[in-house]
Amino acid sequence: MAIYLRVSTRDQVEGYSLDEQLRQCRKFVRQKGWHVYKVYSDAGYSGTHTRRPAFRQMQRDAHAGRFQGVVAHSINRLFRNLQGMIHTYSEWQTQDIFFVSVREYIDFTTPWGQTILAILSSLAESFIHDLRQETRKGLRGRFHKGLHNGPIPFGYCNGRCSTCSDPNGPGYCPRAGLPDMHHGQHAIPHPLDSSAYVYAHRLYRTGLYTDRDIAEVLNHYCLTLPDGQTQTVRSRGRPGRGPGPFTKDMVREMLQNPFYAGLVPFYGSEYKGKQLIKHARLQDLNTGLHPPLISQEDFKWGLHIRALKGRSPQGRGRKGHEQGKSAPRRAARVYLLAGLLDCARCGAPMHSQAGGGNARRHVCSTRLQRKGLCDQPSVKADRLERELDAQMARLRLPPDWQEAVIAYLLDEGGLEALRARRRQIEDHFEHIRALYNAEQIGRQTYLAELRLYERQLAALSLDGQTTINLARARALLADFGALWKRLTPREQQGIARTLLRAATVEAGHILRWSWYSAFAPLQT
Repeated sequence: MAIYLRVSTRDQVEGYSLDEQLRQCRKFVRQKGWHVYKVYSDAGYSGTHTRRPAFRQMQRDAHAGRFQGVVAHSINRLFRNLQGMIHTYSEWQTQDIFFVSVREYIDFTTPWGQTILAILSSLAESFIHDLRQETRKGLRGRFHKGLHNGPIPFGYCNGRCSTCSDPNGPGYCPRAGLPDMHHGQHAIPHPLDSSAYVYAHRLYRTGLYTDRDIAEVLNHYCLTLPDGQTQTVRSRGRPGRGPGPFTKDMVREMLQNPFYAGLVPFYGSEYKGKQLIKHARLQDLNTGLHPPLISQEDFKWGLHIRALKGRSPQGRGRKGHEQGKSAPRRAARVYLLAGLLDCARCGAPMHSQAGGGNARRHVCSTRLQRKGLCDQPSVKADRLERELDAQMARLRLPPDWQEAVIAYLLDEGGLEALRARRRQIEDHFEHIRALYNAEQIGRQTYLAELRLYERQLAALSLDGQTTINLARARALLADFGALWKRLTPREQQGIARTLLRAATVEAGHILRWSWYSAFAPLQT
């Protein structure tokens, strides 16, 4: 077994998380009687991407077949990105590697664990998007007040010098530890970095410097401190990493950010299929409460210089496209039943390929490779996929599976996390009740705690949730056929491979469906 550990910030590295994760994972593995092959630990890395050294090494070892399963303290230790989790688990399935989450105790080799993983991807657009919208309301409110959303950009700080925790603060900024310059409600110019930004933008407006050139200049740019010493300017770094040198990408982001001209931007989100692309386009600008470092005229001139330097990508000379314009990429073909079909006549697997007129077809591999005699005709993929649609429309999720999926929409820990929170609330109120009975608190305090207790329990009830449309969620989960139609072809392919062992083709139709026995509760 492989054990995977992760924390996202340096504070966690020195605190609770890594040691406690390892302790609980080892305890779980020991109780199961498994053997630990290796512990993979990523300290200070985000779970939203795969650019993690230990994770990548674990993937290489998985491909080499060095372990049979992965144990993590919780799902979010492995991934905070649902699509990434589903993609990784799909790869592991092909290698016969299973995954177990200790905290939620979800074994994805069990039928309900696999189904929850597959269905959550289809519900993400409808319901997790609703939760995001609630957050975006708060972001929009800050925007209208002239306040910035997100980390304070380079060149600014919050002005709370006495308790400074800025990456470019203690040991770098001469004002760190001195009396506050500001109350911290909005950003103010950083004593050192603001000068560096003004200098960088002035260089860019000449039209003689590229982003890379300016990054090199800033990496050697020194400022004189009040005590006569010099300080080389540095960037704040990226989230999860400390300060360091400037890169051309950092410079490009800085020079195109209207924040430096005294404006606060509000970025929208847009969808590519079902994938939500955050900060894809600028929706609105508002005058900020923070002081500008450059004028709006200078900022616009910098954008004009960038536009003059830009150029359109050259096309590849495809027929029907003008020179200098990129031809659109051809959409990838998806075969929902690829790898699942067998020929009823010779028993060989069916091969998926494009036929005449670019139509998707399935062909018996014996006939295709001419290794033997088989007269099974090829069949259009669309015909078999319509039969697959009919099969999926007959499936029904048991009520307890539906409630488990809904719980995961509300909390990444699922039902177990909700139950654990309920126990904490009940334990706290039992303590309050004991204090009241012992006359250590008054009646008014006790009644206030009682009302809080009732509100908290109501908030944990699935029927008491207001962040999602519960009736809509249950209706969708009760109709697997409707849920199936909402999926993208890639998502449908993933669910088909999760539920189906194989399907036998005869004369252009599916003769027999072979489902994994674990999913018998779904059959009607």
